[in-house]
Amino acid sequence: MRYFVAVDIPDSIATSLVSYQPDSGSKIRLVKPNQMHITLHYIGQAEVETVSKISSSLEKVQAKSFTISLNGVGTFSTYNKSKILWAGVSNLDGLRDLYLAVGEALSEIGIQLEQRKYKPHITLARLGKGVPSDVTQDFMAKGSSLDYQDIKISEYILYKSSQVNGVSHYEPIKRFSFNNN
Repeated sequence: MRYFVAVDIPDSIATSLVSYQPDSGSKIRLVKPNQMHITLHYIGQAEVETVSKISSSLEKVQAKSFTISLNGVGTFSTYNKSKILWAGVSNLDGLRDLYLAVGEALSEIGIQLEQRKYKPHITLARLGKGVPSDVTQDFMAKGSSLDYQDIKISEYILYKSSQVNGVSHYEPIKRFSFNNN
């Protein structure tokens, strides 16, 4: 199993983000609202004993609730030339503080953190190679109006990632509430 740490967004916002997704089709995998999240740190493969250490370490993270905003959309190209369509996250002070605190807790128990620059986002769809460029262009045009303000974040979650019928499925393992709720 693979693991990662993330924050969820409210169900009502995740459900409304569906309206920004492209139409489903060949080589277009849409993210279901109950699977939408903002990844803090990807951990990767881990043994049961390591997951227990991760959970214990994350319990010690000191953080306060904060708000974020979602503004606009964008794309990432992946190593295999597919594309990720995402909603952008702004108002990042609290999220960045949590990212750093969780990263420090993971590093202290020997978890190797990704070295790429942290770019918080919510993945909305994955496009395989060969999807017409107008799908991306339509997504970018529709998503330019995406704007959700003052979204309260009051917990973070250790997730397990597995493949179900070739599609990633994320299952919460443990939720960590902030100390000022």
